Amino acid sequence: MPIFSDKSLKAAGFWNFLRKDITYALIHECPLKLRLERASSQPISDDDIANSMTLLLGRAINVVFGGHEDNVLPDIMEWRGTLSKQPFSRIDDRPFPTVRMIQDSQVAAMQYFYLAMCLLQPEERVESALEIYGLSMCSESVPVLVNSYGAMVFAAKWLQSSEEQQTLVDFLRSSERKTGWAVGALVSKLKEGWGESGAAALNR
Repeated sequence: MPIFSDKSLKAAGFWNFLRKDITYALIHECPLKLRLERASSQPISDDDIANSMTLLLGRAINVVFGGHEDNVLPDIMEWRGTLSKQPFSRIDDRPFPTVRMIQDSQVAAMQYFYLAMCLLQPEERVESALEIYGLSMCSESVPVLVNSYGAMVFAAKWLQSSEEQQTLVDFLRSSERKTGWAVGALVSKLKEGWGESGAAALNR
């Protein structure tokens, strides 16, 4: 596993593979192909901070879906406690909040933080899920949108109203034109997870 200061192509490839591995694991609710350890260096740049949270989320996924023994929650809360940057703009709108960050890496980092909360803090799942959608739907970045698909599908089980479900389906279908990624399989998975309660929204 590369240290955060490593900016080589090999290191970039590792972080890219890890993010894809996380997306697959979230959609299929399975452990990562990678077995992760604690970071051996401290993050410095915004990209480092995002990569640090990527690593922490990967560890959380392996705990929940792989049965790994890893007390990762204190490390996640320490990461959150040292984060100085707040949203550039936030509006508590409905059905999802409007949450804007300045940089793509900040969006990804906060999405992954809230995903970790969904995994490890059951009492915070609904609130964390809403934050994930607020971050995802406000971004104009195609890479952020593509990276958000796994997060949005995984968190959908905690959407409680037909309005929230319909808004997510509409957003996914509109994002397909922007990203070029087919979302039909994702929408079908949502339909399966929501059952009859989501059928009306998905069939519109």
